Amino acid sequence: MKKALATFLPLCIIGFVGFWISTMFLGTVNVTDIGSSSAKDNGEDSWSYSRTVKSETFTAEVASNPDIELNIADVNAVVEPYDGVNILVEVKNTSNSALKVSLDRKGDKSTKITIKNDTFFNFGFGLFNFNVDWIFGGNSSQKDVLIKVPRVSFDSAKISQGSGKSNISGITALKNDIDIGSGEFIFSRDKSVAAKEFEIDMGSGNATFSGMTTEKYDIDLGSGSITLSDLTGTGDIDIGSGNAYFNFLDTPKGRLDMGSGYVNFTVPHSANTKFNFSIGSGSIVVNNGTSEEKFGHHGDKSYTFGTGSEEFEINLGSGKVDIGLNSLQPAGYYSGIVVSYTPDQDAN
Repeated sequence: MKKALATFLPLCIIGFVGFWISTMFLGTVNVTDIGSSSAKDNGEDSWSYSRTVKSETFTAEVASNPDIELNIADVNAVVEPYDGVNILVEVKNTSNSALKVSLDRKGDKSTKITIKNDTFFNFGFGLFNFNVDWIFGGNSSQKDVLIKVPRVSFDSAKISQGSGKSNISGITALKNDIDIGSGEFIFSRDKSVAAKEFEIDMGSGNATFSGMTTEKYDIDLGSGSITLSDLTGTGDIDIGSGNAYFNFLDTPKGRLDMGSGYVNFTVPHSANTKFNFSIGSGSIVVNNGTSEEKFGHHGDKSYTFGTGSEEFEINLGSGKVDIGLNSLQPAGYYSGIVVSYTPDQDAN
């Protein structure tokens, strides 16, 4: 049995790789006939609907509830607000793979929308995972998704992206849970409406967030690049590697733990934060608008902006952290907010 399996698996892989190469040279069948289909929430206590979409444009309307959940993968998705009461979904798939669209409403509590590849062959062995859609599933740009959400304040919003590209705006929720596997992710919200919590878990890719006014945030970044603007509140940031850029709207307070990579903090001129540094082999550079100080070469140091009434802990293994003032003040303006710092005697 083991010998047969050892022979069968490589043959399967070789066969599929051969098919992939043949499609590269011989081309794939272009989808020319686009059909259409639709579905609408029946208004009962609970409602669910699923459909496989290929070579067609599928539209749906589902009731909006206080808790919203979006699960998308390998598509080009746009989420935008509109003046309506229900959630509108449009999926146009002209790729060579099928998309599975699932709509699930739990009474008047939650509404869940899932759009991902309808994979018919997938197996894993140890760290190796083989998905046939990875070979001939088509480009995510051939799979367009438009989701229109009402201009309301949700109790919670849970958004996950496996891969592909998402541009999400207009979702305002008190509690936000965002999980990004890879690809490109853009999220924007009205910064004048504060949230209670933001939790962001990101593996790789490139993500940009704006309007991040919240009471509490928790950010976990494996690799890739993430940018957050208009950030408020207290938070914990964990970074394995990659690049992270944080623009604070008010006084920073919280904690950063980083293994390697690069982090850039920009703080307002009115900031009142004492930054406490614990540095391994990396370095931290602080620019107060008129001078620059460098900290590194193992040890504990600190740097204080304003009164230092709040604290921000930075534990750095390797890599680099830059801290500086934002550019909201007129050119040449300096408020003299730096009260004190502990110099690094060993810094270069």
